[in-house]
Amino acid sequence: MWLTTRISVLLLASIVLSGEAKAEITDWKTIGWWDISFYSGSEGCSAFAAYDGGFSFFIGLAGREDLYLEIFIANKDWRSIEEGKEYEVTAKFGNESPWNLEMTGSVDDDFRALRLYVPADSDDAGRFVQEFMRETKMRWTYEGADLGLYKLNGSRRAFKEVVACTKSYRDAVRSSSDPFSRSSTGSDPFE
Repeated sequence: MWLTTRISVLLLASIVLSGEAKAEITDWKTIGWWDISFYSGSEGCSAFAAYDGGFSFFIGLAGREDLYLEIFIANKDWRSIEEGKEYEVTAKFGNESPWNLEMTGSVDDDFRALRLYVPADSDDAGRFVQEFMRETKMRWTYEGADLGLYKLNGSRRAFKEVVACTKSYRDAVRSSSDPFSRSSTGSDPFE
């Protein structure tokens, strides 16, 4: 059953994080129960964890030009989520103040999730990531309904790997962006 759930969730990840069904997932590293992977559709890396009860959590960095913190929560039982609809969801890390997040519904066939993109260089993104990495549990709620309390074991190491994966990808893109930018003579042969 665990393998079936994992395969379903990885399919969900490829669709939700990429925005298209043909996007590829490249595994980077596993830290405890966190899977860190590169998602070609979002041009970034995310840490993913699946919890009992069908809850899945993704946190990562995405974008080739502008870098965004991306956060996704999903559960196979959330059938009433509507594509593009805004949902105010609360996330609370340990004893920190709660985050009121305006998340957007994402629907593809049987998979439904809530997503949020925040500029990675914003103060909010920095604080959110610090709390995620520092605390040992997170609680999610929607309109007073408890979505669950989840452990964050290994979250610091997992997010550090998200950063390393993203840096590796961005370095590779920069180094191969224009093969004609250097010539053996040091001048531009197309001038």
